[in-house]
Amino acid sequence: MKLTSYDITPLLEGLAILGTGGGGNPSWGGMILENDAARGRDWNVVPLDEVPDDWTIVCGGMMGSVKAIESIGFDKMLEG
Repeated sequence: MKLTSYDITPLLEGLAILGTGGGGNPSWGGMILENDAARGRDWNVVPLDEVPDDWTIVCGGMMGSVKAIESIGFDKMLEG
């Protein structure tokens, strides 16, 4: 299922409820996704039963302390 910019808020709300956001400010996730949408990037949700058994799934996200983001500045990070 392909997600659109209209899915950003419900997605972030669901992640917050399920506790899978990893901490930090949910608005940062919104800014990241809005930046992706503005750049024409696609997001897709793949049903678990469609993922082949031999695939390796990795979620890297923004790892580490949110202090690094605060020192760099979120807008500058989005430029990259």
